[in-house]
Amino acid sequence: VSPPAVGKQDTDENTPLDLALISQRESGLLGSSEMEFEMKVFGLCTMLIKTYPMAAYLSVHPAIADVAILSTALSRGSMSAITGSTTARHRFTRDTNGSMETGRHTGFTITKSNLISGNIKPNPLSHGLMHGRHISTIEMLIEASKQPQTSWYTGLIDDASDGIHETDPSSSLLSSQLPSRNKNDRYNSCMRIVTRDMEVPLHIAVTMRASLDVVRRVLTSGPDAAAVPDRCNLTPVCWTWMRFVIDTYGSHQSLIKASKRRFIPRTFLESAGAYTQFLSMRAKDICHPSATANSNAPMDRACVGDEDDDRDFWLKLSTLLPHAAESLAKKCPELNILSPPVTPWTALHAAAYLSCPRSIVLKAICEEPWRLREKDDSGNLPLHLAAGREAYCRFIPLGVPSESEEITEPSVIFDLVSLFPNSTRVKNTRKQLPLHIAIEMEKRARSILKEEYIYLGGRSNHDSASTKEKDKLAETMEKSPVLYLSKADPETLQCRDGLTKLYPFMQAAVGAGSSLDIVYLLLRECPTLLE
Repeated sequence: VSPPAVGKQDTDENTPLDLALISQRESGLLGSSEMEFEMKVFGLCTMLIKTYPMAAYLSVHPAIADVAILSTALSRGSMSAITGSTTARHRFTRDTNGSMETGRHTGFTITKSNLISGNIKPNPLSHGLMHGRHISTIEMLIEASKQPQTSWYTGLIDDASDGIHETDPSSSLLSSQLPSRNKNDRYNSCMRIVTRDMEVPLHIAVTMRASLDVVRRVLTSGPDAAAVPDRCNLTPVCWTWMRFVIDTYGSHQSLIKASKRRFIPRTFLESAGAYTQFLSMRAKDICHPSATANSNAPMDRACVGDEDDDRDFWLKLSTLLPHAAESLAKKCPELNILSPPVTPWTALHAAAYLSCPRSIVLKAICEEPWRLREKDDSGNLPLHLAAGREAYCRFIPLGVPSESEEITEPSVIFDLVSLFPNSTRVKNTRKQLPLHIAIEMEKRARSILKEEYIYLGGRSNHDSASTKEKDKLAETMEKSPVLYLSKADPETLQCRDGLTKLYPFMQAAVGAGSSLDIVYLLLRECPTLLE
C-alpha cells in the first residue's frame, strides 16, 4: 500500500506540497502580482493538506531540538570570563554515515548524533520560510503540523524518542541529569531540526530576513526555538544580529538567496567591531550626556543603517531575547549561578543573562536606558545577570571557502559598570552583590579547566612554559570581571556574600575552582580584612 499521489515523494524527496512551497513567480509574468501569486500558493497548499493531511507531517521520526540537551552539552568545554573567551572551538566533520555532525571541544568530544535522534530533513514549514511564503501560508503549515497524524504505512501515531539514544553510554549520564522532553514537541514543526547545520525553522526565518510578523508567529508556536544553538553554537538571536550587521555594512539586497543566507563575508569582524563601537559611544551619550557633551569624537550615524531596518532589528531582538532567556533559565537550571526571575524578562535583562554579542546588550541599553536601574523580581539588576554569564566567544565560518575565525569580546560587565557605577553596591534578594556572583562564575570556569586537564591525563592545552604562564596570568588579571568589580568599588570587598556568609577573598579561596592569584589580588585591594 502506498500513499496517494499528493503524498508521494520525487527523487529529491519532495512532495507536491513541498514543490508548491518552493515554487517561484516568473519575473515579468503579466497579470500576476506578487500578492496574487502568494494567494495561488496558499490555495494550492490548502487543497493539498485538506486532501492529504499527512503531507504537513510526512517526516517519520523527525529530529527534535532540545534546548536542555544542546545548551548543556555545548557548555561543557567552554571557559567563561576568566580569559574573556572560550577554549571550545567547534570543528565539525561528517560521520562515516554522512548523516550527522561532530563537534569537538578542547578536552571534550560532543557527537550530536549521540544527543539527537531522528531524521534531519526539511519540512514544509522550512520550505515555506526558505522561499518567503506569505504569513497566511506559514500559519496554515504550523497549525496543520500540530495535530498528531497517523502514519500512512503503519497506521500508528509516530512516536518520536526523547532525543537521546538511551543505549549510548556517552549520553546516559547527560540524559539522566536533564529534564525530560515535552512530548508535544514531536508534533511541533517549529522545534524540528531541518538542516544539516542543525537549524530549526526560526534560524531560517531570521537568516532569510522574514518579516516581524512571521518571526513572531513561528516563535509563538515554538518559544524554545529562540535558545536553540545550531552547529556553530549560534542561536536565532545571534543570527538576527549578524544578519543586520551584514546588511548594514554590506550590499543590502531586497531578496536573499537561500543558498547564501548563511554566508558571512570576511569583512564581518571589522563591521561588527565598528557597530559595537558606535553603540558604545551612543550608550555613553544617552546615560552620561554631560560627560560626552564636550567630546570631539565623531559618531558615524551611518553605522546604524536605514532607520526602518534599525527599528525592525530592535523589534525582532526585543521579541526573541525574553523567550530565549526564559527557555534557557527553565530548561537548564544547572547552568544558573543566580536565581532567574519569574516575571516576564525585559530585553536588557535577557541580553545580560544570555551569552550573546556585546552589541546586543548595548542596543538594549540605547533603546531602554532606564532598564539599567530596574530590578527583576529576584532583585537582580542587569549587572547581576551579566556577572553570572560568560563573555561572548564564537568561532564562525567566514568567506569562501569558509574558514573559522574567532569572535572574542570582553565581558559586558565593563560596559554596565561604566554606564551605571552605583550598580556595584546593589544587592539582590539573596543579599549578593555582582562581585559575589562574578566570583562564583569565575570559580566554575576554573573548575571546568581542571576537569579538562584531568580528562586529558594531565596534558594541558595551554602554554606550559613558566614565562608564558606569567604573561597569560597578567592577561587574565586584566580581563577578569572579578578584579574589575573590586577595583571599581573597593568597599564591596568588605561585604559578605548572602549565601556563603564569606568575604569575597574567602569566597574565592573555597571550592574546586579557587585561585590563590585572585585571593592575593583581592586581599591586596583590601588588606585590612586580615587585621
